[in-house]
Amino acid sequence: MLFTLNAYESKEFIVVLQTPMSASCSDMLAKIQLQHIKEEEEPECFVEKRIDNGIHKSMQAFEKVVEIILCGKLQNPVLICQKSITSKTNQHIPVIPLVAKISQGVQKFKIPFKAAHTNTSETDFEFIFIKSVQPPPTENRDSLEEKQFIVFDCMTFFCLPAVLKVGPDAPSVLSVQLQINHDKLSKLPQELLQTQMTKLLVARIKNTKLIQSFYLTINLTE
Repeated sequence: MLFTLNAYESKEFIVVLQTPMSASCSDMLAKIQLQHIKEEEEPECFVEKRIDNGIHKSMQAFEKVVEIILCGKLQNPVLICQKSITSKTNQHIPVIPLVAKISQGVQKFKIPFKAAHTNTSETDFEFIFIKSVQPPPTENRDSLEEKQFIVFDCMTFFCLPAVLKVGPDAPSVLSVQLQINHDKLSKLPQELLQTQMTKLLVARIKNTKLIQSFYLTINLTE
C-alpha cells in the first residue's frame, strides 16, 4: 500500500488479523512495516552545526523503515454441556445421551449449556438440528445410516428457544422437543427401534460462521 502524508497529517488504518476457523483460542502476532519513499521533487534537508569557529553543514538523516509489532489474543466463545460425555470414536465432539419413550408422542429434554471461558461475555447462540440425509442403499439395507434414516423419518426435532444467550456464570437451558409419528413408527420392525441413533446438533454464534457441534445419542424405550 502506497500513501502520502503531508506535514502534521495523520491517517487511520484498520488492520484485520485472521486465525483459522477451528481455533477457539489463539495468540496472534503481526508486523507492520512503514517505509519512506523519497519523491523526485522532495527537497533535501540539511542540518547546520557550529563546530569551533565554523559552521558544519550536513544532510539530515531520516529513518527509512519503521516496524510496528501488533500482538493480539483470540478467544471465541466455546460451549460446554454439563450433561455431555466423551465419545470413544471422536473425542473432539461431545456426546449428549437421551432416552425417549416410544409411547409418548411429544416429549421435551432440557440440556444445560455454559461458556467454557470465565472471561467470556454472554453470547447469542443459534441451535439447529442437521436434517438426516438418505444414504446410498446397500445390498442388505442393514447399514447404521440406513437404519437411522428410517427411524428418524418418524421423528421431528425442535430447539426451544432457537436462539439461546449463554454466559460463563449460570447455565442456560435449551429445550429439545421430540415429536414422534406413532402411525409410521408402529410399522417399523422391532429391531430398528433397538438401534442407538445419533443426531447432530449445531450451535452457531449469531450473525457469524463460527459453529460448534454436539452429538445426541437417542435410545428408544417403552
